[in-house]
Amino acid sequence: MALELRQVVRTRRLRGLVLLGFTMVVYFHGFALLSSDGTIEAADLFGIALFGLGGPAFALGTWMFGVWARYAEGLFARPNAPDDIVWAKLTVLWAGLLPGSLVLAGVLPWFRVSHAALLGAILLCWAGVIVPGFVYLGPHFRKPVDTAASAFTMNANFHGLRFVPLILLLIAVLLGALLLDAWWEVTAVVAVVCAGALLGLVWTVQPLTRKLRRHRHDMLQGFRENEPI
Repeated sequence: MALELRQVVRTRRLRGLVLLGFTMVVYFHGFALLSSDGTIEAADLFGIALFGLGGPAFALGTWMFGVWARYAEGLFARPNAPDDIVWAKLTVLWAGLLPGSLVLAGVLPWFRVSHAALLGAILLCWAGVIVPGFVYLGPHFRKPVDTAASAFTMNANFHGLRFVPLILLLIAVLLGALLLDAWWEVTAVVAVVCAGALLGLVWTVQPLTRKLRRHRHDMLQGFRENEPI
């Protein structure tokens, strides 16, 4: 955990990604608020749900495994390395949800009650499904990330495409509530499922740990053979 936080604080690229994430939180909440006529409309929920709630977690989650390419071998040499790595990454990404949560709480009076409830359920979805999804898919990373470079010179190389299903899940939730006009029903289903997923993570992270163990040798080989991005 301390190593992950030091990486974020000390490396230029991760600091830039965190700043980008904060910018997304402020922008999407601020745009929705300034463009509203007293009440934030349903169309503005998409930007808030996709990027306004989890901006820093989204920015960090797509690159977290590539940034520790330089010391990955040392990490995996430790007896409990996979468990520690998974918990550290989950904790940092969960912390990335705090800015969006706090800003959302500040603008709640401008939402309809049903819309606010759905955003609360989507926040649970971020914590219980999206963040673990980043950690589950992260071991597919094969290219080391140059931590000294700017966040705005990132060469994605289609790496981010593997996270598209996570974003599509959020879009499907919002479209389901909007098109069916079933805000409370969708909210209840999402809240129950995602709260269950979050409790399951608290109980055990073995599925994420097994995935990391299964792919760690391919990751290390990729880090050695590929040029930094």
